[in-house]
Amino acid sequence: MQRLLSNSGLETHNTPEYIPPGNTMKKDMQKHIRTVSLIFIVVGCLYLLAVGCIGAFGLLATGNQAQNGDLALVPTVLTGAAVVLPLGLIGIFHILTGKALRAGRSWARIATWILAVVNLGNVPIGTAIGAYAIWVLVKTREEIRNIS
Repeated sequence: MQRLLSNSGLETHNTPEYIPPGNTMKKDMQKHIRTVSLIFIVVGCLYLLAVGCIGAFGLLATGNQAQNGDLALVPTVLTGAAVVLPLGLIGIFHILTGKALRAGRSWARIATWILAVVNLGNVPIGTAIGAYAIWVLVKTREEIRNIS
């Protein structure tokens, strides 16, 4: 029987290559969790890069006015801080959540849900990232703790 199956191209349960379907699903979802964590770390770094660029351009643009003592500079600086500070916090939160998700921390799942919903509003790339993260979270449920 073993010989007939091996000649027919069908895989048997006695071969070392056979992996039960339950185990492959678990490994596949672990890969997806690692992918989401990597995406979140990269997105967080991109947020911080954007904060650095906005801050640098803001300083360059307001540098000449600051030397003249222009009072109109105050609303400009406050507006810049109101934009840069939340972006920086979101970037740091993405990085911390990505690292915690990869490490299997218990709070990482909730933080990933929050960031996935926030990312849905960032059309078009953030929407894809948020939808993918939500899909992974729904599919995995409690498997995050089993990642090494």
